[in-house]
Amino acid sequence: MQELQRKSKGVLAADAALCGYVRTVTFTLTKSDVKGTMPAITTLLSALPALHTIQILSCKIAGDFKNAVTYLSLPTVHTLIIPTDANALVRACPNVKHVRCAGGHGSALVGSLKGSKCETLDGMIDWVKDRKLTEHGDEVPSDRASIDAARDVLRNSELGGEKKLIIRRIEAPHYENNPPHDPDKDLDLLLSESTEIFTSE
Repeated sequence: MQELQRKSKGVLAADAALCGYVRTVTFTLTKSDVKGTMPAITTLLSALPALHTIQILSCKIAGDFKNAVTYLSLPTVHTLIIPTDANALVRACPNVKHVRCAGGHGSALVGSLKGSKCETLDGMIDWVKDRKLTEHGDEVPSDRASIDAARDVLRNSELGGEKKLIIRRIEAPHYENNPPHDPDKDLDLLLSESTEIFTSE
């Protein structure tokens, strides 16, 4: 997180015109130096007038992150690639059109989309989250509940036009009848995807 603070200071110290060229920001939120990092992140994001995509690879401090972005407004951002634990960022981006759930079960993220302008919700159902496998390609009840909630949010959106729900699944086919994954061996994963389109007037 010190690296993130250093980069934030560097961008802010540069010519203000250069900030207009930054379109995408990618970072990871860990438990290291939270008090110093949260202000650096919010200051950096606020200083980027052309920012349109934010990707958070991992969020280990959901509560601190939520507190940091509560009063943040990023109207230029239209794409978020975030884990469920970073769902507070959705409220800070009133014009977000595409949200990809990059980890977690998704229910908190789906809940934060109510009343948003989201047109595409792109979610991941990942067997790794529970460190176990269900039957090949099956969803556990919490996954089905998250998918149903996502459908409801998109169907009941006040915005007209086409909405898209993309459901991605990571499957490990060769583990169906075998012992749990050995972390020292490469995985042979398959990614399946289904898309549902909703149209409202």
